[in-house]
Amino acid sequence: MKPIHAMRLPWGGRHVPHGVLDLLRDCNIACDGCYNARSAHIRSLEEIGRDLDQLSAVRHLHTVTLSGGEPTLHPRILDVVADAAGRGLKVALLTNGVTLSVDLLRELKRAGVSIVFLHIQRGQRREDVPAHAGYEEFRRLREEKAKLVREQGMVAGLSVIAYRSRLPEMREMVCEVLDSPFLDFLLVTEFTDFTRFRGLTGDLQRGLTVGPEFTDRAISAHGEEVTNEDIACMMKELGLEPYAYLGASDDPDHARWLSYLVGVVRSSRNGGEWHGIRPGASDRLLVRLVRLVTGRYPFFHKSGSSPFRAQL
Repeated sequence: MKPIHAMRLPWGGRHVPHGVLDLLRDCNIACDGCYNARSAHIRSLEEIGRDLDQLSAVRHLHTVTLSGGEPTLHPRILDVVADAAGRGLKVALLTNGVTLSVDLLRELKRAGVSIVFLHIQRGQRREDVPAHAGYEEFRRLREEKAKLVREQGMVAGLSVIAYRSRLPEMREMVCEVLDSPFLDFLLVTEFTDFTRFRGLTGDLQRGLTVGPEFTDRAISAHGEEVTNEDIACMMKELGLEPYAYLGASDDPDHARWLSYLVGVVRSSRNGGEWHGIRPGASDRLLVRLVRLVTGRYPFFHKSGSSPFRAQL
């Protein structure tokens, strides 16, 4: 699928501006669809530093996401953040939010965290919601944690996994983010049946390949995998069209990731209203201009009314 009006993000090779770094395998919740089946290994600062060296050598990074497992369980998480931020990177934290408190968030902000991805959704077994909790209990928890993040001066968003049987709930979460004064973005990752990736070999520099055991089924044995087309159809029902897309590594014109830009106007009297934004020639020019000036593409910028007005 190639979105007709969307802007193709010109990222590739050394000019990919983002990296994801796992700090440990330990976690304090259990999620449907989790890929974390290995033992709870905690990586040393030296190991993490070498990975940051390698990422910086092969990519002109703008941001890095610290993940896991649950990254806040790493005993040296503040040192890891400070190391990444000291390299001139915007630091994002992908967390389930269980350990987030005012004190920890204040320390994370001081160490250099700019963005917090909250992975809080139904299908998780966790200590801060009742067993068999429904959508509303999880929505309240997301709002509570997002408010804490914003009060400490960081950007808050949601990271969720899309399951075929739960697409109506995913639609509700899109509206939840657009209606929330504390949430700025939603990152949707399609559910993947990781049992299909047997025989996966390679590394960051050579690329990854899969062995003959890999089968490219549209729907896994679990029946929960979704496609870009499923997500695009759901968004179109909400009146939203893709703003930009990231092409596949083997075909840049094939949309592997879709990005939506939505302007929200909030009123204390009438609530809020939102409108999808389409790219103009100035947007395409700005992306390239930033790379010419800074040597790297932008991956993240803090949203707000003034920058948005300038963009419009």
